[in-house]
Amino acid sequence: MHAWIPLLLSLPLTPAQEPSVGPPAVHGAGPEIVAGQVIVRFRAGTSIEEAAGWLDGERFVVDEVLEPKLDLFLVLIADGSSVEQAIEVLSGDARVLYAVPDVKVHTRQTIPNDTSFGQQWSMRNTGQTGGTPDADIDAVEAWDLGTGSSQYVVAIVDGGGQTTHVDLLANRWENAAEVNGTSGVDDDGNGYVDDKYGWNAYNNNGSIPSDSHATHVAGIAGARGNNSTGVAGVNWDVKIMYVAGSTSTTSTVVKAYSYVLKQRDLWMQTGGAKGANVVSANSSFGIDYANCASATYKPWNDMYELMGASGILNAAATINANVNVDVAGDVPTGCTSNWLVTVTNTDHRDLKSSAGYGKVSIDLGAPGTSILSSVPTNGYASYSGTSMATPHVTGAIAFLHSVASPAFKAYYASSPALAALELKAVLLANVDVVTSLNNITVSNGRLNLFEAAKDMAAWGGCAGTLATYCTAKSSSQGKLPAIGWTGSSSQAAGNLVVTLADAVPSKNGIVFWGPLQAANPFQGGTLCVGGTITRGPLTTTGLQGEASYAVTITPAMVGTTSFYQWWFRDPLDLFGYGSGLSDGLSVTFCP
Repeated sequence: MHAWIPLLLSLPLTPAQEPSVGPPAVHGAGPEIVAGQVIVRFRAGTSIEEAAGWLDGERFVVDEVLEPKLDLFLVLIADGSSVEQAIEVLSGDARVLYAVPDVKVHTRQTIPNDTSFGQQWSMRNTGQTGGTPDADIDAVEAWDLGTGSSQYVVAIVDGGGQTTHVDLLANRWENAAEVNGTSGVDDDGNGYVDDKYGWNAYNNNGSIPSDSHATHVAGIAGARGNNSTGVAGVNWDVKIMYVAGSTSTTSTVVKAYSYVLKQRDLWMQTGGAKGANVVSANSSFGIDYANCASATYKPWNDMYELMGASGILNAAATINANVNVDVAGDVPTGCTSNWLVTVTNTDHRDLKSSAGYGKVSIDLGAPGTSILSSVPTNGYASYSGTSMATPHVTGAIAFLHSVASPAFKAYYASSPALAALELKAVLLANVDVVTSLNNITVSNGRLNLFEAAKDMAAWGGCAGTLATYCTAKSSSQGKLPAIGWTGSSSQAAGNLVVTLADAVPSKNGIVFWGPLQAANPFQGGTLCVGGTITRGPLTTTGLQGEASYAVTITPAMVGTTSFYQWWFRDPLDLFGYGSGLSDGLSVTFCP
């Protein structure tokens, strides 16, 4: 499955040199004063007739009452005086409490000057393509909070990409040691020779193929914004790593993912001196109607788990067919790793396009129909498919990192795996719920960059309020629809209530609290008790059937619990990995 459908190729743009990028030009510097009028507040009880009688009619005309309780009037300047001169005259009148300029107000939307931005309905939908206004990811609102950061890297695991594209060049990730090193030598000692801008897993070298699909995907996630050229990506400023290895075999895909993981691990091990700070990877490819639970596809899920342990979220495109992935199967979007963010395709009317769905398997939707983005050579085209929806989410993950609070950034530095799950939970908790995705996706909605960004900017770990984000992936034999906290928010003790629905009466349940470990690879989010995030195990067993159960958090446990896992297991399966496995619950509690 190559999850895209090309529509229309446009003419390439020139020049081919790297674009210059200025600061985000939003609404100019400082307030914009309206000429020819001022706002005047008179003393209490002034009528419009009195105000008109007090003023020199040759110089000023009372136009209208703005608010009678405040005696606030709009006054026009009739003699051609400047606003400053009028304010000086009016302020000298004892009957005037104050006179101020009328200042223009703008919507809080950061709109880039990219020449084709008006065609990017997924970022800002005004109905320009015949769609529904605001059926978009609210990018222009989110860009008021930030426009990305070159500290973060997105890995485009695809067919390669035009690494010199005029709209992508400034955001290209570069391995400085190899770029400035000796050809044919592994200058940085990372096991890869001449990996200047990424890796070619097809041919095991650093030569990146100029692939149309990959270039298009890269542009959606991170085309340079506000550079007076072409289009704007979800991130205006981000680093794009090109990794070729999507349309071949499982072994090739594993090699491609392995390169990304190696760079992330090197970055962590060396404090950023080597490698790359990869926070998201894009997988717009897969195998239609494949069962990820089958032993044949075990390497896929294993790789997502391993990458997730290092803090990488993988955004994955589902099948381009109107099928229930929960039943029909798909690789990778039918895989169960919590660090997968699975994506379906919506159009400019917020309708689901012909694409996969599933209440268990598919996390959310994103715009993917008739999406304008970059293609070789320095060109632009509109493509459609889940391949185009997915990089909106890949880019969003890096964007959320860039606008996140200092508390979250510190948490990610210390606990990348758990923090990545927290970011995913915030992403899914802040979708726009839309009818076409309701009850057929985990989140019931379509990506909203702005709402998620606001939550990430305000993230405080345990800030003293209860915040719950639930992203459950469970088997057909177990679901977790309701989580609640009972007990005073001012106390460290209370009960975590887990409500089970569609439970299998013959299965036992386990609530597990504890640290990330190889023996328990199915993690949830973070439990904050008493304002502290730390580690500590606690297991409660013997839960059974469809009911509500409580796990008591006592004062003695304050600062000892970190996250939990729920699953059903066969009583004879001592390790809890039998049929009926239910995993992927991500929750944050801050009592």
